[in-house]
Parts: sequence; C-alpha cells; structure tokens
Amino acid sequence: MSKEIRAKRIKNAILNASTYEEVSNKTGISVSTLVRISSGKTEPKFSDIIRIARVTGVDL
Repeated sequence: MSKEIRAKRIKNAILNASTYEEVSNKTGISVSTLVRISSGKTEPKFSDIIRIARVTGVDL
C-alpha cells in the first residue's frame, strides 16, 4: 500500500470514529503524531497502526 493511501485511510478512520484528541487519549499516541501520520509526513510504526485500528474499529 502506498504511503499516501495509508495516510488517507488512517485519517478517514480517525475522523469517522471520533476526533484526533479522543483517539490520542485512547491510543497513547500524541495528537501531533496522529496528524503527521494521517497527513503522510511520518511513516507510522506497526504498533501505532495496530492501536489506531483497535480504537477506530477499522482494518488498516
């Protein structure tokens, strides 16, 4: 999966499930890191993808 597609899927998962702040609180990933991941500026760690997927209920 390309970096851009992954970032877009993560952004959609976060925004469809809640807000960046709430996902941050539930995952322990800072809001700034979530924003960088969902904009494609940062490549997410596998563990972060798993945590985001669990909180949002979306397979990433």
